Amino acid sequence: MTLPILMPLRAIVLVEEVLAVTSAPRILVADCYIKGSENWTAAPWGWETRIGDRTIINVDHHADDPRFYRNVSSGNLAIEYLKVHEPDPRVPVVINHTDCDSVISSAILCGLLEPEGRYGEAVIAADHTGEENRIADLLQSLDIRRDYLASLHNLRLLENGEPVEPDVEALLEDRRRERALAIQLVRAGAFERFGRVAVATLPFAQRVSGEFLPPLLPDVWAIVSGTPMYNGLWETKARLGLAAPAGSSLFAFGIAEAEPLFGGRWNAGSTKRAGGSLRTPREVATRLAHFIQELPQLA
Repeated sequence: MTLPILMPLRAIVLVEEVLAVTSAPRILVADCYIKGSENWTAAPWGWETRIGDRTIINVDHHADDPRFYRNVSSGNLAIEYLKVHEPDPRVPVVINHTDCDSVISSAILCGLLEPEGRYGEAVIAADHTGEENRIADLLQSLDIRRDYLASLHNLRLLENGEPVEPDVEALLEDRRRERALAIQLVRAGAFERFGRVAVATLPFAQRVSGEFLPPLLPDVWAIVSGTPMYNGLWETKARLGLAAPAGSSLFAFGIAEAEPLFGGRWNAGSTKRAGGSLRTPREVATRLAHFIQELPQLA
């Protein structure tokens, strides 16, 4: 069994780091943004470039490019790649995190999973819609462990109708509680509306992942939530809403102006990587709502 190479976790990967982990002439990098990849040759599965006598293929949906301003994830792109290429054990697959999309996209590219529709549905649920999905919920729960073999093993247990490992079941239960908390907060009116933006300011004990929120607030264009950090700053999250027009992005809505410390991809991100922000979630939401209201199609 050929497993992917797991690099250190970073928001942005450098070409030099990829070339350093293997001497192979052809390298597949799955579900992590390589700096500058949007300037490479576009392919149906992402981006490709040649450096000297070596080729890097970035099977990834994170680059800021309109092709990816839709419900598509790296697992879907891996399926596209295998429509043209067979899995090749001589071609290493590189990842840098172990969430649902990373595990599925890399396992498909390695030939460990078949390029089947249920895996494409799972990565969309994990990355975009937030809907319940047993594969997505399992692999998202296991991300924190960064144990690729454990993720793959428990996925096989799940798909064979067998119980997952007890500690994994505990992680799944934590995820179920967090989803239930998100539902409770929305029903209790924790989110107020400013135009097409919903926002909640939450205590740390009620901090919930933004991925659960879109299906609970289906009529907004953007969702902002924030909690105070230990340093007195705000960890503010922003997520594209399900009602946003096709082809939209948080960047097109003005998230970088509403919160200059926002870091993330076109449809989700936060201020956490910047160490937090002085701006409150409500301030970010009101600014973002103003920018959305000023968009040409709404003027």
